[in-house]
Amino acid sequence: MRRGHRPRLDERCDAFQSLAEEAGYDVNIFQPRVGGQYGPSWAKEQKQLVDWVRSLPKPIGIFACNDIRGRETLDACATADIPVPERVAVIGVGNDELLCELSDQRLTSVDVNPIRVGYQAADLLSRMMQGQNVPAKFNVSPRRVVERQSTDMLAVEDPEVADAVKYIRLHACDAIDVNDVVQEVAVGRRVLERRFRDLLGRSLKSEIVRVRLARARELLIETSLSATTISYRCGFSSPAYFMDHFHKKVGVTTKEFRESARREEDPDPAED
Repeated sequence: MRRGHRPRLDERCDAFQSLAEEAGYDVNIFQPRVGGQYGPSWAKEQKQLVDWVRSLPKPIGIFACNDIRGRETLDACATADIPVPERVAVIGVGNDELLCELSDQRLTSVDVNPIRVGYQAADLLSRMMQGQNVPAKFNVSPRRVVERQSTDMLAVEDPEVADAVKYIRLHACDAIDVNDVVQEVAVGRRVLERRFRDLLGRSLKSEIVRVRLARARELLIETSLSATTISYRCGFSSPAYFMDHFHKKVGVTTKEFRESARREEDPDPAED
């Protein structure tokens, strides 16, 4: 979706539309109706966004041009009483942690690798000051997509299994166990375990641990919290169990994982 009056963001929109259409997908672009010299007021534009989201076929995914628009889209979905991510999945750009972590509906976002962008800009400026020729445009690849609740949904037809998945995604780090999931879904444990395994290929307990590990990876990359603190924040019973399980599932220790992520964030412009 376009942000409006921002050429670079419109360029991002155009590129996304081109790639999506090449892949065979239809694209519906939100374009605010201009109401004056500087466009519509925020309240009017948000009302237009709500109406636009309501009009879209469901389920659908929305790619926002930045995290501000992503948050506005989540607010529009809440106003329209449209479940996220079950009916509308939303992804932003920028990975602004304050915006993305705001409220329980955390926003998935593209990490555009701003540290590398800064290093590259400084390198280009230095070369220009030395009288060297530099390219008019230089692309820096994003680091990754940081997945959060706004896209964290599996397409599961079974309503009880879907409810179990949603509950686990929201509460896995609250030290829940399988019994908590069964009570929430109100289906017999044996029946739910069988249907869950048939559809997802793993047990309820395995899904709880998988979600906890995913959150632990985020915290190892995005914070300087100790592994002990992260283990408790992610709902593990002890740091030793967390670190042993992390090593078995991820293939490296928590320290090695964090060091590898930091090396990726410490670019050397000379390599380019």
